[in-house]
Amino acid sequence: MNTLFLATLVVGAIVLGVQVILSFVGLDADADVEFDAPELDLEADAGDVGGSGAGDGLNLLSVRSIAAALATFGAFGLTLVRWLPDVLAAAIAIVPAFGAAVVTAWLMRQILRLQSSGNIRLSSAVGTEGKVYLPIPASGVRHGLVHVVVQGRMVELPAFTQGDVEIPSAAAVVVAAVRDDGESVEVVPRKTFEEMLHEDDR
Repeated sequence: MNTLFLATLVVGAIVLGVQVILSFVGLDADADVEFDAPELDLEADAGDVGGSGAGDGLNLLSVRSIAAALATFGAFGLTLVRWLPDVLAAAIAIVPAFGAAVVTAWLMRQILRLQSSGNIRLSSAVGTEGKVYLPIPASGVRHGLVHVVVQGRMVELPAFTQGDVEIPSAAAVVVAAVRDDGESVEVVPRKTFEEMLHEDDR
């Protein structure tokens, strides 16, 4: 069991470290990973931070959240297994691991809100091409996430689509509009946007 705990700690720490480094250089390995599992959306209390903006959902299935959970599980497991049976140590380690995933998702939500407030004018993102980070469900039922360069900065924004098909991770999209909440955007697949432009030229 020590091997399992050590492996999860090392893998989680490495993946998390790579994510941080890539974020600093304006890239993100998360965008190349698509999970078959549905997005787990935990709604925050209304009094949490400023109303019910699009960033209220906690995305627990991001690579960052999962990596944080793995690293925490491994670290707590290695500590607890010294005094407790393997199975009990693993069961207890799951609790702080889940907590780490929630905290990581919450921190990312706060970063999104900081990016979309005051110092960045989202209106300048309209017409800009971006890349899907978390899949965007069809028909605007729930937001996904996109990476877009706004005012020379790579930012991560909650994104909706009114199309009938979900937009998968790593897909190229174009920002079509800023939503009324001022924190999220409407996007369309790049191919759809190009087809719209061609129709307008006719």
